[in-house]
Amino acid sequence: MTTTNSTTPQPLPPGSFGLPLIGETIPFLNDPNFTEKRHKKYGSLFRTHIFGRPTLIVTGAEGNRFLFSNDHKYFSNNWPYSTRILLGPASLSVQKGIEHQNRRKLLSQAFQPRALARACQYNGANYPSIFR
Repeated sequence: MTTTNSTTPQPLPPGSFGLPLIGETIPFLNDPNFTEKRHKKYGSLFRTHIFGRPTLIVTGAEGNRFLFSNDHKYFSNNWPYSTRILLGPASLSVQKGIEHQNRRKLLSQAFQPRALARACQYNGANYPSIFR
């Protein structure tokens, strides 16, 4: 994938924006195989229009590796506005860049086996022997 600073419009990936205004939101919500069907039809990168916004969907390990290793370099990813409101501004899922990395490191400590075992002991719960 390449990027350019040119003002010339670049070709869009294959796909469909669906109906005016609602795009493909209804099929997306009703069909649990929406992404799989479009992946078979268009490949691992395709365009659609869901939740009121034009959207690119990337599938597969290689595409996701590229996405997560180049965030804010060529593009930025974003949750739909409604999801950001539901998750809240402090949610790890909506954090970006260094703020996300720092919060993730901090939160991951709470899910280490020792921390989980201590939490289970504190609450008087039985826990698997893997934490002993």
